[in-house]
Amino acid sequence: MENSKKPTISLQIKDNTITSQDPTDKLFEVFPQGCLSQEAIIEEIVETLGGDSHYIKRALLLEKQIIKRALLMGQHVSNELFSAKILCRGLVSDGRWNPQVNSLYVNFQQSKELREALDNLSIRVIGEKQESRYISSCRSLSAERNAGQLIAGDSVEISGKNIKVVGSHPSVGIELINENGNNIRIAENKIIVNMPSKLILLLPENLPKGAYTLMITTQYSPGSTLLKNPRIIKKVIDVITE
Repeated sequence: MENSKKPTISLQIKDNTITSQDPTDKLFEVFPQGCLSQEAIIEEIVETLGGDSHYIKRALLLEKQIIKRALLMGQHVSNELFSAKILCRGLVSDGRWNPQVNSLYVNFQQSKELREALDNLSIRVIGEKQESRYISSCRSLSAERNAGQLIAGDSVEISGKNIKVVGSHPSVGIELINENGNNIRIAENKIIVNMPSKLILLLPENLPKGAYTLMITTQYSPGSTLLKNPRIIKKVIDVITE
């Protein structure tokens, strides 16, 4: 019963893209719940305590200025949520500050109160993280056609999200699958433009007309590392001949 009164935070499961030693290992990630703006904070203070919103805004602005000024003077700032201080990066050479090597940054550490609050959270795992990855449209570049109707031997523009073809897995690439289940692989040198939101490729000239499933297999990730396991994006298209 006591546990039901705890604040609850929702977590998703996602691939661990940092290491490739185990292709099946996973990480937890906090499910995003939006962003708390200063305006929302002021509104909540007014609703809870009353008062003038302009005065509260000035008070919060003054607090930020005081904290910033203290940090820039080299002071250690501590409040109920965090402690902060300026630290230095880079080695000393000839006893001089070198901007090419040396820099300053602010280090934040959570307070005891915040650590205890984290320990008191109730954890709810809501399942695998769903990636936003899709093909939105396909069109031939040589003529105006209906969406999804492509011309054999023509350059085709594919628009979407996170569709860039990249990765070392053998399955990575673009394939056309006909109604009989036969796969026709698009050669790498036929992919003219390869971007996260747009691909341009050249269809084979001898491609028979008919319905195909366009299948893009990629390890692309918006982050700095590739996915360990390839993702597949599909869309049904019609190919015609002229």
